Amino acid sequence: MKALALMLLLLSADGLRAQVHLTETFNKAILEEESRHNLPAAVADYQQVVAAFDEERKTAAAALFRLAECQRKLHHDDLAKAAYQRIVREFADQGTVVEQSRTILAAIYKLTVTQPAPVAFAIDPQARQRYRSALKDSLAVAQINQARIEALVRQGAVGPDVANDAKERTLKLQRDLAAFDMGLIPDK
Repeated sequence: MKALALMLLLLSADGLRAQVHLTETFNKAILEEESRHNLPAAVADYQQVVAAFDEERKTAAAALFRLAECQRKLHHDDLAKAAYQRIVREFADQGTVVEQSRTILAAIYKLTVTQPAPVAFAIDPQARQRYRSALKDSLAVAQINQARIEALVRQGAVGPDVANDAKERTLKLQRDLAAFDMGLIPDK
């Protein structure tokens, strides 16, 4: 029993140190961004914090699934169902445990849990139109640039690699505009 208590104490101390480290890293990123204007360093620090958060979500989802399993084995069905449903609702990005939870909810508890609909945000129609116009303008500029570069390739002034880059930029903007028209947020 003492060994278990010592292990829990060490784990909580490690968790606290990790949290302090993440907070320090986050604060360092803000300093790099705002005071030193060192954006590449800020990006690296922010990415480190986000990666740690992603790992914590994975661990939390796995722990919640194990908790649900224990509750199910103890025949605490209401608690088990609630935990499985929470996994599906709050950890939809965690693939395997979500599918396992859905399967158990359907097979054992005869519940079908669907993916919640994305939250719709109220968007100012004028802002939406301005964004679409900006996408169209960017696409028009990219198409003009692509045509200019293709002419330079035909003249032998630049290599075909440059034209491929320009064409890729045009295609990306076309995809972004199509995605926006479908109600999706284009990738960066």
